Amino acid sequence: MNPVVRLLANIGRLTAAFAISFLFFVGISLLHAMIDVGQKDDADSKKENKVLIEMVRKPPEEEEKRAQPKIRKVTSSNENKSLGNKTGMRLMPDLTVDAGASGGDAAAGVVEVDKTKDLQVEVFEEGETDERPVPMQTTPVAYPLAARERGIEGKLVVFFIIGHDGKVKSIEVKESPSPIITREAKRTIAKWRFKPGKKKGIPVNVRAKKEIDFVLQK
Repeated sequence: MNPVVRLLANIGRLTAAFAISFLFFVGISLLHAMIDVGQKDDADSKKENKVLIEMVRKPPEEEEKRAQPKIRKVTSSNENKSLGNKTGMRLMPDLTVDAGASGGDAAAGVVEVDKTKDLQVEVFEEGETDERPVPMQTTPVAYPLAARERGIEGKLVVFFIIGHDGKVKSIEVKESPSPIITREAKRTIAKWRFKPGKKKGIPVNVRAKKEIDFVLQK
């Protein structure tokens, strides 16, 4: 055989062997890569399915937690010392029942007291009360000798408050012929006593007016 032809034949065989080997190795590598990708896809798919299952199951658990009643424990500061409570919890009585049973009378009493206070603080005019004050001890205002000797005459106009206790308070002289008569009037009226006026059955303060004419006899 021609040496040249033999050389070419050998080169062809080597080339064919190299090509087959290359294709074999490349094919194996591609096969491994495809297997790894498939396994990865399966793992990702399982992971997504797992996450999806967790997402689907989680809300019912949260709803169940929200549905559970919340219990607040009140612990006693002197644990196991009062009433022999072994659990360390203090029992707090429900006072709403007692308040409903007896609180009505107490509330009515408080309202009545407040109403009485409000009426007794206010000052009414004589025509505004249901019952007028009734004089019990009202000594007449004397005509002072000094005023008579000086020939002082005139009208005395006095406003004063009859308290809910029947005593006279806050004497105010609006008109007087002389300071001598003013002093005598204040001294005398301060000692007056009354049965107090009433509003809705409650003793109240009443503003009263007194006019006295001082005239010398001729």
